[in-house]
Amino acid sequence: MDLRGQCLRKILDLPDQGHVLGSRNLRNYLEHFDEKLDAWAADKSGWGLVALDNLGPFGMIKAEGIKYIRCFNTMTYDFVFLDESVNLRELSGALENILPSVTHNKDAALDASRKSPPLQNS
Repeated sequence: MDLRGQCLRKILDLPDQGHVLGSRNLRNYLEHFDEKLDAWAADKSGWGLVALDNLGPFGMIKAEGIKYIRCFNTMTYDFVFLDESVNLRELSGALENILPSVTHNKDAALDASRKSPPLQNS
């Protein structure tokens, strides 16, 4: 684990693992979209009807076997990328929960982030 993350988790009283804010899935879905799409397209078993960048309830498109790629379900607040999803309502709630702590501890958090070494590119 990186030093910056350890310091921030301690200041914000967050666990080292298992917290919704510890997941990088949403970031990775968006950041590496092209790579994951290429891999999915190369695997012909996944081919079929695709909903790309869909915004709305998933039942509004009536098709058997439809594959949702980078879609937001407005009923459940799930962001779906292929067969994986992140609930944005849960993520938003976690951010709201730590907001008072962030506001109260912002100086300590800024100091901790300035003292840690820069992040390595992944």
